[in-house]
Amino acid sequence: MSCAGLLYTPVVGAYFPGNPVMSYHQAYGLTLFDIGYARDISALTAAYVSKAMERNVEYNDILLLARDLGPKGYFNSRLIGRMAFKAYENARYISSEAYSLTENDIPATLHLPKNFKHDALYYIQLMKAYELLENYLQDIPFHAMEIHQINLIALEFSKGDFNKTLEFVTNFGRDNDTVGAVTGAILGAYWGFKKLPKDMVNTALDVSKKTMGLDLEKLAQQLVDHRIDD
Repeated sequence: MSCAGLLYTPVVGAYFPGNPVMSYHQAYGLTLFDIGYARDISALTAAYVSKAMERNVEYNDILLLARDLGPKGYFNSRLIGRMAFKAYENARYISSEAYSLTENDIPATLHLPKNFKHDALYYIQLMKAYELLENYLQDIPFHAMEIHQINLIALEFSKGDFNKTLEFVTNFGRDNDTVGAVTGAILGAYWGFKKLPKDMVNTALDVSKKTMGLDLEKLAQQLVDHRIDD
């Protein structure tokens, strides 16, 4: 039930752009380290990336795959149902509760943290989302369900804003490098290379090349050359 599958299945979705069904099936077959509903979560993550690469896709349609795409029948599980969809429902609930706060709920004594880039209302809404999210954490931070839950609430709460979403998962903590990688993959596929923050892109390219010897632009071109379109 660890996050192993979630770290490699996003690239499967990129290999089948605009074809979440194929992405799900291919990723499901590769999830050798996952069992039970963790396998469904890993496969769904590939489908999210694939859906995000669909032309003119609406942002909400990506997350709705947890409801609309279920080829392995996890919804029919007699005891627990589909855990991935429950995580989506939790994300909708948490986001709704957080955004129900208004300026009247801002404490008079509130002091925003240093370097916080948003206003006081967004801060208390963010803290509310974090508070509610704590109720859905697992015993270990690298549990597949926890990664998936944080990923969905970050995407739902931040409404697809790349910076806000990555800030959400990074500042929440826990296994935030894994969540950041997964969430970033989905949003990167959604917005595309040219629309991502230039400073983040340049840092990622530079560090990958200097510390790991990986030319990400070259690898991306190789992927494009071998992609399978719908």
